[in-house]
Amino acid sequence: MHENDTWPLPRYNPGSRDHLHALGVISITFANLQASIDSLYRQRATSARHSSQQIESDYFKLSEEDRIKAAKALVRRIDKQDREFVKSVENVLDFYNWCRKCRNIILHSERYPPAFGGKQDELHMIKWTNSPPRKAQYMKFTVA
Repeated sequence: MHENDTWPLPRYNPGSRDHLHALGVISITFANLQASIDSLYRQRATSARHSSQQIESDYFKLSEEDRIKAAKALVRRIDKQDREFVKSVENVLDFYNWCRKCRNIILHSERYPPAFGGKQDELHMIKWTNSPPRKAQYMKFTVA
């Protein structure tokens, strides 16, 4: 990041530049991984003679979690002869699902001021659970 950046800052404090940069990197890197997973599904579905229209209507209308299940099911069905390939794809999809969950927690959290001796160079965040009773999940990250 250029130190002489003159981009106007908001009237409130959104956090340190390094932390904001790290959140942006997480977001864009996950989007790239997601595009790769979608390409994998398209490629395997096309090799199984699914039409582009079928792929668009069946896969892309699903939630992220259901897309992972659909990709696993497709690979298990059409690549069942190659167990190592199926296992490798399932491993990548499990990793992608873990990344998806982490990304959702981080990017749906809000900044929380460091308290009780919290270090200013740490990014403190809070995420509220959706299910009752709502509970706070506190996190802290460093950019080192």
